[in-house]
Amino acid sequence: MVYSLNNAARGDRARLTSTGSGRSVGEFGLGFFFAFVIANGGELFNADMTATRLNEPAAVEAIQWIADLIHRHRANPTPAVSTAMGGRNAFNNGQVAMQFIGASNLNLYYPIDQFTWDWRPLPAGKAGAKSWGGGNVWSVSSRGQFIEEGWSLLQYVTNVESQAALAVQYFPPRKRSTQQFLDAEAKAGRPPKNRQVILDVMQNAYVRPAHARYSDVQKVFDEELASLWGQGGSAQTAADAIKHRVDPILQGR
Repeated sequence: MVYSLNNAARGDRARLTSTGSGRSVGEFGLGFFFAFVIANGGELFNADMTATRLNEPAAVEAIQWIADLIHRHRANPTPAVSTAMGGRNAFNNGQVAMQFIGASNLNLYYPIDQFTWDWRPLPAGKAGAKSWGGGNVWSVSSRGQFIEEGWSLLQYVTNVESQAALAVQYFPPRKRSTQQFLDAEAKAGRPPKNRQVILDVMQNAYVRPAHARYSDVQKVFDEELASLWGQGGSAQTAADAIKHRVDPILQGR
């Protein structure tokens, strides 16, 4: 068993999923498949970012689990069905019982008034409970004409108050800012109730490594996994195809 979620998928799918009803147990952001890989003890890349490790057993098992969740357990819609249901809005509209996605953009969930929602961390895998993080990078070029002004702007947008204000879109890396924002949400009486989960997962969040050609790598991931998510099949075959295409990109060939 890869994830403790397997029991839920088997036990709840008959109750919550009905073919043709437009309802589903979950709507998992398939672009975040790497989170399941890490939780299962796998890795996306080797240490020096010269090769992918997605074709190794732990990673393949996790990817196959996602594909089976869609096509075997039928507890998650295919990408085509998800799009027809409104994508991310499917949860807001009450068409799916749960949604796997980054705990950010709280403003998108404010309009929900037909049910009370809450957060839970990613189910533990063979490697234990794992979470992920990411974001954007701000910088000032040493060759710019307004270096001092740029530095002043960075100091402003990264202070505690500014980061707390920006948290309505994406959670800041500063724990104090996140706590300040969550306290304000609680005072306003808005969900989620289980706010502490964000502060807990910040302690061991996995961040995807950077690479100058990561956009090319991501394109390969998307292309090779598309048929697996859409039609099912062998995760090993998809992972082998990914390695064949990605390793040359990482190695600059």
